[in-house]
Amino acid sequence: MRDVLGLGELHAEVTRKAIKHVHPSVPPPAGKVRVAAPQTMALDTIRLFVITKLAWIRSQQRKWQGQRVYFQMSFNAWRRRPGHRSPRHGRSTASPVHPA
Repeated sequence: MRDVLGLGELHAEVTRKAIKHVHPSVPPPAGKVRVAAPQTMALDTIRLFVITKLAWIRSQQRKWQGQRVYFQMSFNAWRRRPGHRSPRHGRSTASPVHPA
């Protein structure tokens, strides 16, 4: 279950989980605010928690705003392809090496 808290210009995405404590996060590069909260916690209580963490949230957003994004690649781009030569071992990763 996902809710969105609106606190003026700040919007926080709230995800309800089977956890005991509230966990705020501000992941890079966009600096969107996410909050993982217990399923039974009232939305007003979560709102008060986010208000008490506004200074930390703003500092995290400033930190991500000042950093450059060098590249954005999907996970699949980093996977090895069949027949790819491994620079570390000098052998193909397509066929397994069996000890003789």
